[in-house]
Amino acid sequence: MPAGGGSPEILTRVDTTSEGQIHWAIEVLPGGRAIVYTAGASSVIDPRIAVLDMGTGDIKDLWPGSFPRYSETGHLLFMEADGATLLVAPFDLETLELTGAPLPVVDGLLHPDGWPLFSLSQTGELRYARPARGADLTPVWVNRDGTAQEIDPGWGHRGDPTYSGLALSPGGDRLAISIPDDERFVMLRLEESREMELILVQNLFEELKERMGN
Repeated sequence: MPAGGGSPEILTRVDTTSEGQIHWAIEVLPGGRAIVYTAGASSVIDPRIAVLDMGTGDIKDLWPGSFPRYSETGHLLFMEADGATLLVAPFDLETLELTGAPLPVVDGLLHPDGWPLFSLSQTGELRYARPARGADLTPVWVNRDGTAQEIDPGWGHRGDPTYSGLALSPGGDRLAISIPDDERFVMLRLEESREMELILVQNLFEELKERMGN
């Protein structure tokens, strides 16, 4: 869809000869020249990472996997095709190709309904969630060397995080966490000291019920 409005333009077409083929988990690469996306029947049935050059219409098959995310460090992160492992590989924005083999970053990512819970800021910092039934769910910072450090060891949520989610702001100074067990949405501000300060707590479910008159 053009920025000024108009008719939508089809960028990719699925292979209609293959049953259940879809394109999803799309991300526009810096500069707006190309997009990366997942092609396949699902995140667990032969998914592959593909890249489309929107100027030429050329499509390249990059690697088996799903849910690609580009990092400003010049890397592409994506989920392993047959597991819950987050991979990273160097990626060239000019040639739109991987310039090295993918390496594992995090094993055992939480992925409710097939969607992995990880988020990447524009500064290259990663947040993710792992299953921890009955234990405290605590957000962590992950350095580029793979070292994980709790943001605030004194903050956590005990319960089943299977359906919880988190998202990091582009600047890396806000972290949103949903906690459906308690019907809460928590917004946290990340200070320079990397300690968390609670700035917003809302019972979104109750608010929605009131607006709908239920």
